Amino acid sequence: MNCKEAQALFQNYIDGHLPEKILPDFLEHMEECPKCLEDLKVQYAIYTAISQLNSGKDFSDDYGSEVMRKLAGDREFLKRRHRRKLSLRFVSILLCVCAGITIGLSDTKSIVRVYLPDTEESHFSLNYYGIDKGRDPVYRAIKFYNEEVIRQLEGASDGGEQP
Repeated sequence: MNCKEAQALFQNYIDGHLPEKILPDFLEHMEECPKCLEDLKVQYAIYTAISQLNSGKDFSDDYGSEVMRKLAGDREFLKRRHRRKLSLRFVSILLCVCAGITIGLSDTKSIVRVYLPDTEESHFSLNYYGIDKGRDPVYRAIKFYNEEVIRQLEGASDGGEQP
């Protein structure tokens, strides 16, 4: 922001109508440009004195200090808002991670029975974690193997060839 842009925003800032989107650039310029800061103090003093005169209030002793307090308060406001945004982002990420872990742990255990061709009683259980059954190539391969073994066993019990 240059001096001309900053000076055009003085009245909005004094009235408290400066958009939050522009406020950081305005405050940064006031910190870096002593001439604009002095001009802001003068304009604030004139505007505030006229307002106090119209409302019948007592005049302030130090308008410059009031401007500095207002600038400091707005800087603090921006810091709090920034911290709040960071906190919300952190909480959002944490919730996403927790949801991912919860989804990953829920209903991921599949018990697959693999039959060996020598006896019908012979089998073992394989616990497999992770991928959905429909998409899991290991699960599909074991299922195909099981179905093939069962077909061969059924064929052997019907009098067909033994594997």
